[in-house]
Amino acid sequence: MERATTMEWLVIILVGLLAYFCLRSGKNRRAFSGNTGRARILSDNEDWLRARWANAERERAAGTLTTIPVWFFDPVTERQLERMQKDGVSVSGAGLTKGKASDLIGLFEPVEEEHEAILKFFKVHLGGMNQSRGRHEVGKLLADPKNAEAWNLRPAEPLQKEYLRFFNMKVPRELTCVEANRLISENREKLADEDSPKLEEWDLFESIATDLADKETRDDYDLKKPSLSVLRAAIDALRKEGNSMDDLAGDLDMVAQKVIELKPELGKQR
Repeated sequence: MERATTMEWLVIILVGLLAYFCLRSGKNRRAFSGNTGRARILSDNEDWLRARWANAERERAAGTLTTIPVWFFDPVTERQLERMQKDGVSVSGAGLTKGKASDLIGLFEPVEEEHEAILKFFKVHLGGMNQSRGRHEVGKLLADPKNAEAWNLRPAEPLQKEYLRFFNMKVPRELTCVEANRLISENREKLADEDSPKLEEWDLFESIATDLADKETRDDYDLKKPSLSVLRAAIDALRKEGNSMDDLAGDLDMVAQKVIELKPELGKQR
């Protein structure tokens, strides 16, 4: 079994002491009340961090990085150190790298959207997942060529198909996400050369659709997730009332209310 580095043990000791004082001592629990959740998160991920960092060292020694990014062993940045201090993670000693700092910081952040999509595709349980663990799991998944191929050959996403329909392009049967990206990229390049105003119109529509695909954003407007066809109908209706796409992109509340007007069942009851 590989020994933990000095830095790792300092992290572990810090976590253990902080968790102990927060959870065991009434007086210290009050003193550290703002850090209790973070201490628990660090403690819960202690074994995972040690295993991940030991694996990173093995991959570096073997000369082949498969699940670890090439920047993992770069020097820690000042911004990372400032963020760690803000998070209450104080470490000292040799061994802190950009990758390790990133792992520690990511423990307190939600899974990135792009990683969440990959994890859901491969039916990975997201309970208790954080940004660092999500990044790690995605790295392991896509290191397998079969998984990488399966991800590349996944069906085109609804917003990709919507783009093709918006520009009156044929949507091939069994269209893959990668192929859709190729068609979209080629079309965007052509329209950009032509300085097409319709491309700007699409970008505004995509912005609205992306914003309202976010649950937290929808919660602000008491809105359930609308389909793209319903969203398009709401936007068309608002434009007939004299609103521009710029107006709508800057006023999501107007769009949400029109969606609910067209589909009352999409409104959330307070």
